[in-house]
Amino acid sequence: LSKAFGELCGRLYVEQHGVRVICLRIGYVARHDPPRFPDNPHGDRMRAIWLSHRDCARLFAAAVDADDVDWAVAYGTSDNARQVWDLSSARELLGYRPQDRAG
Repeated sequence: LSKAFGELCGRLYVEQHGVRVICLRIGYVARHDPPRFPDNPHGDRMRAIWLSHRDCARLFAAAVDADDVDWAVAYGTSDNARQVWDLSSARELLGYRPQDRAG
């Protein structure tokens, strides 16, 4: 709920003050890249939402460079074999193209 509230506050600032706000919902960024995923359901979820260090940098750069976007909410993961989040906003609005992939 607080995440959605923060995103809506960003939208309000776009409309009231003309600032740009791009909210990124980032996936699982591990300390070690690539991480070792546990062999259990939690590991499957982590593998599905994994965001590599390089792709994370690409996502943030795409958000900064998206001059024609005033407000957006976009998910960010790497190009993983199993996706649980829709990356279409990041791809279409920001031009984000993940390059890495969790097995």
